[in-house]
Amino acid sequence: MEMEKWMVLISLSGLPIMDGKNTVSNWDSKVGYLASTDPVVITEFGDTSGNCTTLSTFDQNLINWAEPKGISWTAWAWYPKDCTFPSLITDCNRTANAGGTVIRQGLQKNP
Repeated sequence: MEMEKWMVLISLSGLPIMDGKNTVSNWDSKVGYLASTDPVVITEFGDTSGNCTTLSTFDQNLINWAEPKGISWTAWAWYPKDCTFPSLITDCNRTANAGGTVIRQGLQKNP
């Protein structure tokens, strides 16, 4: 009898949010181990701490953590707002903020 193989795509929406509690050190225990057995994509992430200076650091740390594990990612959101929301742009002209610049560079690196 032939066995059917099922592929499970694990989509993590909103888990890696920089809120002062969620850091690189706990991602492995929450989701990193799944990547060794299942495809994983992080569908929304960003810095909601309100600290505009950490926008690019958080996003870059997440990308640096995810890519070697084969974890795919896409970012949120193409909506201009302040640093309490994970926006990637500063205005309706699509001007990238610090986090948006990191995301754009990451996407350009991985066509």
